[in-house]
Amino acid sequence: METEFSDYFTYGIHNSAVRHLWAAFTILTILSAQLGGIIILISTIRYNALRLHRFTVTIIQHIAACDIISSLVLSTFLVSLLANGNVLGTFICHARAYLALYSFPASLHLMAALTTTKYLLLKFPLNDTNWSRRRARWVCGTIWFYSIIFPFSLFLTDRHDVGFDYREYDCRYFFSSGVWKTVRPIVAVFLCLLPSLIVPITTALLILEARKVARRHRDNLRWQGLITVILTALVFVVSVAPISFYSVLGYVVVEQFSETDQVTFYRLAVTCLSINVMYNFYLYSFTVSSFRKFLVSRAKSFCRKDRRPGSVSRGQISETRLTGTTSSIKYSSVAAS
Repeated sequence: METEFSDYFTYGIHNSAVRHLWAAFTILTILSAQLGGIIILISTIRYNALRLHRFTVTIIQHIAACDIISSLVLSTFLVSLLANGNVLGTFICHARAYLALYSFPASLHLMAALTTTKYLLLKFPLNDTNWSRRRARWVCGTIWFYSIIFPFSLFLTDRHDVGFDYREYDCRYFFSSGVWKTVRPIVAVFLCLLPSLIVPITTALLILEARKVARRHRDNLRWQGLITVILTALVFVVSVAPISFYSVLGYVVVEQFSETDQVTFYRLAVTCLSINVMYNFYLYSFTVSSFRKFLVSRAKSFCRKDRRPGSVSRGQISETRLTGTTSSIKYSSVAAS
């Protein structure tokens, strides 16, 4: 499908240095999301490396899975950016558009569930036994099912309403059908606006409640999990704020600027979304000591296995020298006798 944003001469990036710089950042994002997400899943499922509340860890696992899906969406963007156009074909173009409309709302709702449940855990500590892993899986499963309704309804309404957008160098759904003029704002409120507002509101409530608990029972407060959730929410808000601003106030504020400035701000907003995909692994390495110790132990174990055959360690050299010295002493004793 051809749209106004499919014009390369108007909306394409004609400076190859800018494209390559954007591509380099995207490669870093994809590697961080995929490798980081896989490490988080393996370390939490098999080794219990995140020593946080069981409900929080389960939601973190689903967020990691969502980041991996989002990195697949970014992979098509990377190919189009390097090729300076759409070279992936119709099927992949459509798959990318619907997958993005699935992973983004799921990410918003999972983050809202993370901050909300952490606040409720701190607010009502006596109900801790009710927050089980099974209930967390049920909550996350409901979010995944709820998030797929929107792209599935788009597919049933007009599945061919997908085109290549040179502003973000990727395929997207354009909502050209007349029914979306009235339905789209309502859907946007429930799928995007509400969870985006829930995250900062519950994070603020979480900070206030933590201050109250710290005044009464400072030693009983689990600072590690609390700081992890708060920092995760803060980075999430910063990464989502530009695109939310563009989507909500774009028709009022952004249109007052030139078309070039609008495209530049839109690309900046899309780039900020990549931060939401890549940062979790680095943040957990910084805030969760058990996860950091797990990474260090795995790295040391890998270095031992990666030692070349036939190489001798310092300990073995010292042991060999000690053995040689002992043998020479014994020989001298025998010769003296």
